[in-house]
Amino acid sequence: MKKVLKWLDQYFELVIMGIALTTIIVSVTLDIVLRNLTGSGLAFAQELSQKCEIVLAAMGISYGVVTGKHMKVDILQTFFPKTKKPLEVVGDIVIFLFCGFMAVFAINKLEGTLASGATTAILEIPTFYIYLTMEIGLILACIRIVEKYIKNFLFREGEIQ
Repeated sequence: MKKVLKWLDQYFELVIMGIALTTIIVSVTLDIVLRNLTGSGLAFAQELSQKCEIVLAAMGISYGVVTGKHMKVDILQTFFPKTKKPLEVVGDIVIFLFCGFMAVFAINKLEGTLASGATTAILEIPTFYIYLTMEIGLILACIRIVEKYIKNFLFREGEIQ
């Protein structure tokens, strides 16, 4: 169980993003090939790739937190290297607040789409699930930030493995 949790901790976002990206590549490539060979492509390819892009964006938020590669302005860090750690903490707080704020207010959108029963045009996927992926990404980003500081402050390197 511990190995599974450790694997999920390291690779969850990457696997989801890999599946979404592979789906985009395969469906769009197949659509292009079929259009060129038969004059008619896959009707669902564009919609499927758009929905997979949403999944990529949602998981990308969390993955950016995990890897520390989320967008930031680092000009102060370049000229004043001692500000790196404090600015990183401030950046994480801003990301946490933003993701938390967006996740809380996105709940209304989720409730509305669930109640409406709306689906996507071609694939007829309930739009609730599309919005849910973004909600999961936002919440996962908040969890990853908290996890980062728990690991940094409570479980210092070498103390607990």
